[in-house]
Amino acid sequence: MSDIKRPEIFIGDLGHGASINVLKQIDHIEQTYPTSQPIIVHINSYGGSVHEMGIIYNRLKTMEHPLISYTSSSAMSAGAILLSTIAPKGRRFAAPGSIIMVHEIQAGTFGDIKSMEDRFKNIKQLNKYWMNLLAKSMGLKSQVAIRDLIKEHAIGQDVFLSAEKAKELGLVDEVCLLRPILQSKWLIERVK
Repeated sequence: MSDIKRPEIFIGDLGHGASINVLKQIDHIEQTYPTSQPIIVHINSYGGSVHEMGIIYNRLKTMEHPLISYTSSSAMSAGAILLSTIAPKGRRFAAPGSIIMVHEIQAGTFGDIKSMEDRFKNIKQLNKYWMNLLAKSMGLKSQVAIRDLIKEHAIGQDVFLSAEKAKELGLVDEVCLLRPILQSKWLIERVK
């Protein structure tokens, strides 16, 4: 991973195996930059596997570096959850013109009735966990508030938000462009 020149982690497709590349980026950053160096977690994702998202989320949360989350294009589904939850309030950014999309966990199931019931129970538990985490990051009380948000703003089961609307709802803190700067105390420069 010596091709990483900036203290930035890139997250794209969150399909099966996507966490491997992200974990390599994290390892490189931890070996290269002092823990005082803030790291931009640059998310441009249409979403993907809740399990891959979980691996990435848990690993990012073990980093000692200050994290900044940012999307310059799209943060959808699992990408939106990462954008809103991995960095503390005040360090979650979206570029003008970016799209943030939220919905509850989606999954299909097949097999015999007992297997489907077990999978459905597991999906409900995962949904409750991630929706509660998302609600907390937005300053809401629980997953019920996320359901209300989805009912109010949804197209089908998906809520598509402009960066400005995502800021208004508490998913991000600021709408601006960011430029990483090496060895800078705060790493970023806001570009108007």
